[in-house]
Amino acid sequence: MRIECVKINNFRQYKNVEFNFDRKGPYDLHIILGNNGIGKTNLLNAISWCLYGKESHLGNEKRARKRINSTVLEEAISKGNEKCEVKVSVTIGVDNKHITFERTQEFKANKEAFEFKPTFIVTVMAPSGNDVITDSERIDNLLKQYIPEDIKEYFFFDGEQLDKYFISNQGEKIHQAIYNISQVNLLDSMKDRLGKVIHDFQDEAGSKNVGIKQLNEKKNSQEACVLDLKNRISDCKRQISLAESEITICNEYLSGKDWC
Repeated sequence: MRIECVKINNFRQYKNVEFNFDRKGPYDLHIILGNNGIGKTNLLNAISWCLYGKESHLGNEKRARKRINSTVLEEAISKGNEKCEVKVSVTIGVDNKHITFERTQEFKANKEAFEFKPTFIVTVMAPSGNDVITDSERIDNLLKQYIPEDIKEYFFFDGEQLDKYFISNQGEKIHQAIYNISQVNLLDSMKDRLGKVIHDFQDEAGSKNVGIKQLNEKKNSQEACVLDLKNRISDCKRQISLAESEITICNEYLSGKDWC
């Protein structure tokens, strides 16, 4: 997966811009440099808002100004327009297809700039045809598969927020994100589903043959015993490891003592 293009319309100081991230070498890394206040952070905010509906690099979002470009808002008011809008799209390339995430939000064209509920759509462009997705659950699954929010900092690195990359629970977040990207959850779901199907067949067979039902009950009982023994073995191994560690500490302590 790689980011190919970001389009921004009327988002904060950006009125109508497009960033294309072409592959120019073996290392697909793009670095954005600029003076303070030029808009580097708001570029990250635009991407984050488009994908996750949050401006992660904004600080205190409740105290921030409206995300609608102030010039666009003033022009809409002067022209007597009823509304104006913010639109950001992010296009990624993956598996011989292009996926565009697009979030749009309308604002009332007055001094209060009332915010209407944003719309979020995804367009999947593949050789077999295009698919426009509006279902929030499907969109969420696509995000988890390709750009998980838990590790978005590793796709869009903000040099001014280095402290966030070393927080204590980051490892677990990365672990869960990799779990989602690899679609292990799909395999787990299939395993659970197959297990349920097998159990249903066993119940059906047992209802027709008393002997089979009894054998299945015995089998289930034995499996529960095996699982319990495995848990006990795991706990014993953990206790042995702790005991060996304590023995090592004691030996090291005693080795430094003089005995008569």
